Amino acid sequence: MMREIRAQNPPALMLLQYDPMWTVRRLLAIHPVFLTPKVVRKRGRALTARPNYWMCSLDLTVIPADGKIIVVGDGEARPTAETRKAFRESKRFEDIPLAKRGWPALILSFVRKIGSEYFTIDDVMRFEEQMHAVYPENSHKREKVRQQLQVLMALGYIDRVSPGEFKVLL
Repeated sequence: MMREIRAQNPPALMLLQYDPMWTVRRLLAIHPVFLTPKVVRKRGRALTARPNYWMCSLDLTVIPADGKIIVVGDGEARPTAETRKAFRESKRFEDIPLAKRGWPALILSFVRKIGSEYFTIDDVMRFEEQMHAVYPENSHKREKVRQQLQVLMALGYIDRVSPGEFKVLL
């Protein structure tokens, strides 16, 4: 997985949930631009014949809702046009180099969790503990948040309303 991510060729993952009657309840597509090294968690060696094969887990909490595209929800297929539109909009992150993609994705996930059309930097800073869990080496979180909000503005996700206050556009 890490080799494919570093080669900038990650897969689009499909996560399937079904009920005991084998009815698809939920099908979620993870857009490949949101698969960054910070999403992958190394596990132990797999019990296979391949000696260098390692298993991994994915920390889906650092992927914003924009990267978790619902194809089927509550047993109902989402209209194809909506699914394709969501996939196209997520491609905005392709313009960010892989090494710099993790922070804006994380901040966007916090903006989505705030759940309001308008928000402040302080609203985002409520997630400081979660930022620290993903990026423990960064001791300048507020400055990093400001920087990443500028990145999200350049991508068209948010706009500045006044100093320190923002509006969600997408």
